Amino acid sequence: MSKLSNLHAFRRPLGVLVLIAADAVGLLFGLAVAAYLVRGGLFVEDVLLFGPILLAVWIAIFAAHDLYDRAHKRRKAGGLLAAIFWGAGLLTFGSIVYPQANFKLSETLLAGTLVFLVCGGFRFLYEGAIDRIYSRGLGRAPAVLVGEERSRSRVRKTLETVPSAYQCVGEVDLDGGGLDLGLLRKTLDRTGARNVILAGAEHLEDD
Repeated sequence: MSKLSNLHAFRRPLGVLVLIAADAVGLLFGLAVAAYLVRGGLFVEDVLLFGPILLAVWIAIFAAHDLYDRAHKRRKAGGLLAAIFWGAGLLTFGSIVYPQANFKLSETLLAGTLVFLVCGGFRFLYEGAIDRIYSRGLGRAPAVLVGEERSRSRVRKTLETVPSAYQCVGEVDLDGGGLDLGLLRKTLDRTGARNVILAGAEHLEDD
């Protein structure tokens, strides 16, 4: 069970690395193709020259828009579009401040469109694959569900019907709004779970 827990611990960092790598490829592809179509093949070297700086800035913008966060945040439709808009805007501003970069407005707009199509397409395939894996019960992290019966029932049904990164392997009832920490500890040890889902956390005492 400990080995399985270790695998689940690396799951999210690995997913983030996959998304960053795919976004990096999409960014370089969009910029290089735009440079080739607008100015010709020789200017692709400009993209490769400024590539590391551009990647660092754009990836930071993607991260600021929660595109590497958990699924319910990174899947927001406007996040990718807003990140690309800001990236293209900074690239345009940088070209004005540093004319040696030679990036034209038409080139930036085309690059932004290509980046959106490539990165958006990959993310659509990635999220679909993740949902299919979770729907088959694979790769889900074991979790203990804590709350009153009514709240636990609602969350339990959601976990069973909607693809989720978590699988309920144990439950702990709230007795009059109090939580038996000893029972929770025993349940975690028995199931090997390292995640706790609070259902109806507003019923928990502050302590």
